[in-house]
Amino acid sequence: MEPALEWLFKLYSLGLIRGVIDGKEMIEAVWKSASSGEDVVDLAVLKVIFSAVRFPVVEVPNGSKCDEKIGMD
Repeated sequence: MEPALEWLFKLYSLGLIRGVIDGKEMIEAVWKSASSGEDVVDLAVLKVIFSAVRFPVVEVPNGSKCDEKIGMD
């Protein structure tokens, strides 16, 4: 769970996700993952929620370009 949250945080932070999202549903889904009781996951949840609040409008660019920018295979 923590790696997925870290990638979501990185995508927000790098501005690679842009457009309009349903913030309530996304925040609820991320928040539910905080129930794991692991400090690392809780920190990642807080970082993602903070980023979502700072950047409430997001857009997902072409997947291949996004993959190249963040070094995903």
